[in-house]
Amino acid sequence: MKKIIPAIALAALVTSCTSNDSVQTDNTRVKDAPNAAVLLKVDLNTNTFEGGQNVELPGDAVLNLVPQYVSPGDIGSITLKTLQSNTTVFSGGIHWAGKGEISFPQTFLTATDFAVSNTEAPLPGVSDVDFITYGEMPEFVNATDYAPIWDAIDNLEVVKQSRQNHPGEKVHIMLYTPSVGVGDPAEWDWIVVLRK
Repeated sequence: MKKIIPAIALAALVTSCTSNDSVQTDNTRVKDAPNAAVLLKVDLNTNTFEGGQNVELPGDAVLNLVPQYVSPGDIGSITLKTLQSNTTVFSGGIHWAGKGEISFPQTFLTATDFAVSNTEAPLPGVSDVDFITYGEMPEFVNATDYAPIWDAIDNLEVVKQSRQNHPGEKVHIMLYTPSVGVGDPAEWDWIVVLRK
């Protein structure tokens, strides 16, 4: 009996280690995932690229994003999920008399972590942009005036590759307002999501 238990444990260990186990669940593997999106953050006031993150999209054939908005009585939130797999791509708190925080992705790569291209990705046409709104948007938010946002990221290699590899995919743009009521636009960011 003592020999059978170690033999069973060894057999279980050997059969659990297959070549399909190379897929990791942390972000180190997302860069190579066939279905992934890149989320980019651009400062509202300066239109400066601040950083971004890769998000794995299990099984999503097309990147269709749906906002899930909880109005801030005191504390609310905005979450972007994919239509097909209900995968969270972005989530952030919205505070009426304070400042919410981004809860997903939990970390962002810095702007210097992104490779820059010598050429710029062309500005997408209005029909190629999905301008995501939620709640009451400030009057200055204009869905057709996204050129300054695009100018902040058009030289990134990941943007150029996305537009070349997925020309039929929409560019998703959303204004994240973590502070509302007496909100401070200096705390607000544009969130741009592209198929990677």
